[in-house]
Amino acid sequence: MNSNKPVSYKQEKPVYYLGLLGNVDATILNLELGGDFSIERRNKQDIVKLLSLLFSHSELDVDCDIEDKFQYDRDDQWVYVISKEYNYWYFDTPKGAPIEEVVNAHHGMSQHDSLIKRPVRLLRLFSEGDIEVSISCFYRIDDDGPFLVAGYEQGRVLERDNRFSVDESIWPEINKFLRIKHLSLLENYLQLSFNQFEASYDLNDEQMAFLALNIALEILFNDGRQDISYKISRGTAALIGKTKDEALEIYRRIKKLYGKRSALVHSGDAKITEQETHELRGYVRRCLRRLFDANIQKDVLSEHLTISGFGRVALPKRKKTI
Repeated sequence: MNSNKPVSYKQEKPVYYLGLLGNVDATILNLELGGDFSIERRNKQDIVKLLSLLFSHSELDVDCDIEDKFQYDRDDQWVYVISKEYNYWYFDTPKGAPIEEVVNAHHGMSQHDSLIKRPVRLLRLFSEGDIEVSISCFYRIDDDGPFLVAGYEQGRVLERDNRFSVDESIWPEINKFLRIKHLSLLENYLQLSFNQFEASYDLNDEQMAFLALNIALEILFNDGRQDISYKISRGTAALIGKTKDEALEIYRRIKKLYGKRSALVHSGDAKITEQETHELRGYVRRCLRRLFDANIQKDVLSEHLTISGFGRVALPKRKKTI
């Protein structure tokens, strides 16, 4: 913004944030994202009309996107949104001003957008569901109606029949987890593994998603000292197996799934099913949840799992609180 240009201020008016959640059910209403963000149920047609005005799309186009890309059913009366009201002084930027100017005038709203992405990303550690903030926007309401300040629509088509849903019994656990977990304070290998876990949702190719999940396990358990397949299979089993029998079953399943990874990489002809990808993602999810809580260095984890037997393994105290 030109610093020589006189700046005029108007009386403080609210700026509203709206994030349309894709691929969720009503259980999302019981979760607490923090940061004064609220999760609400809104009438679908009201949201269609609002988004149509903000993004200058027809109501039909918005409605089709909500159903076809964001996986709401045609007969759904409600959609689920994240909302927040900001009471900011704002620069008197005219409609049609460059978006960079408007965003700067509203004190870096992109930073606030990232605040909501963090807890939504972490929610994937509690459900297989392909949850996403499908549309994210900041807007204000002028005399002639809603006006978009900044916003975007993610272009990915969410996975149908893979809706995010969480059982009532773990709502308190999820809310506690969201309050204390900060991705930026995790050990680097945990962040990298989590990135691969997330990539498995974004990749439309089943084989590539399967490979991303195997890489996530390699990052967690491979220390270059033993056979990779054995190290990953045993590490996963020792970490998340609650009993010896369960750990043994996990060991056998990971061994088989990782064998498919090797066949896929070396020959390219391994058939990977959607069920196998979901199964492997479930194992990665459980590993990450446990290790996020411990947040220990990789060499400490490797040594501890090497000397541990099967069953519920107690991890060392975390290196730092997150």
